[in-house]
Amino acid sequence: MIQKLNQIFGKALYAIRQYPLVLLMALSASICLMFIAEDNFRTSEKVFTLTKLTLVSCLGISLMFGLKILSQRIGK
Repeated sequence: MIQKLNQIFGKALYAIRQYPLVLLMALSASICLMFIAEDNFRTSEKVFTLTKLTLVSCLGISLMFGLKILSQRIGK
């Protein structure tokens, strides 16, 4: 059991070290979505701003992942 947990935490740490910006974008998108849901999806200026930030963060996930794969492929 402990060996399995160590293996899981090892793989999680590897993913964090390998893709920190992707995970940061995903974290910011999920936090923004929590704030939007807490506001009960009302239409206000704050929700509109959070929606834009969420969309940019979701696009950032793909961008950061693509840049990471490209940098691995070229070797930089």
